[in-house]
Amino acid sequence: MDKIEQYLDENNAVLTIDLMIYRTKAISTPQNIQNAINFLQGRFDFIYQSNLYQPCPFSPMMVFEEKRSIQPSDLSEEDIDTALSLLDLTESHALRAKILDVVGFLRKDKELKLQAAEEYYENFSELVDCGKTHKCIPPLQRCLYLLSQNGKKKNMKSIVIDLLGQKDYSDDFEFSLVFYLSEFISQFEPSLIPNGISAANTTIDKHLDEPISLDIIDNLLPHIKDTSEKEKWKSRYADIAKKVANRTSPDGYLYLERAASYFSESSDQFSELKFLSEEEQKKLYSSLDMKSSTFELDKNLSTEAESYRKMMIETMQALPDGTMQFLVFLHAV
Repeated sequence: MDKIEQYLDENNAVLTIDLMIYRTKAISTPQNIQNAINFLQGRFDFIYQSNLYQPCPFSPMMVFEEKRSIQPSDLSEEDIDTALSLLDLTESHALRAKILDVVGFLRKDKELKLQAAEEYYENFSELVDCGKTHKCIPPLQRCLYLLSQNGKKKNMKSIVIDLLGQKDYSDDFEFSLVFYLSEFISQFEPSLIPNGISAANTTIDKHLDEPISLDIIDNLLPHIKDTSEKEKWKSRYADIAKKVANRTSPDGYLYLERAASYFSESSDQFSELKFLSEEEQKKLYSSLDMKSSTFELDKNLSTEAESYRKMMIETMQALPDGTMQFLVFLHAV
């Protein structure tokens, strides 16, 4: 039997959950397939939100001041039946997962939601197998959430434990996987924190100067109950922050600020980290100093340049964080 994906343009991201059914091959398409594609384009083109840990993670593709495109709540019963009928016309785990997820939400059908979780996991697995690891985290996130919220926590925990225990991933993918799994278990299954800590130890040891190491620790640290273990991780956080700050200007000082927040204001660690943060900020402001020049400027131009320099420094100092400062600086130059 013909399948929808056979008639989609080869550049169409049909294997990922951010698929957009909008380009087809320049070949004759069977009427039932064309009808299915038309339906997906016109009645099922909502997109995933960034937060996949919610009952309905879908939103309109386009939102204007007074108009928006379709969203799941707009679907009629006929639309829902049509969507389910498309399951016979596709083997794409991404598309099947989306259909089952949407209909499961609208009909409050736990079995459909669990079927969606299975499809999401299959999509995650096939993306890992074909090397698209930069695309595979969202379907895994959605799978774990649906399992945890629909009576299958045991299955969810089994998946998390298995993935955290595997050692044959590339470094980049391992970092992403440990980060997102630690984020998930801190929200939905704190009993797995020990597994997250064990995986984090292994992952962080490989890259002690990577900012994401701090993000992983941030996910886990609030849930560590043992006092000595918590102190060990706080010190480790501070050591990594010092290394990261030296090579991540202009926002390197933010890592030091985050590290300082884990210590008492009366502690030596807090004082040291605040001092280093202030030094990093001085470096940033100094880098914006435009006084030096290799040629003599016109007097009016020189005055204007000096005024602009002061304005930039005052603007940067008033901004809330290093990322905003960097973006303003890029825009200015």
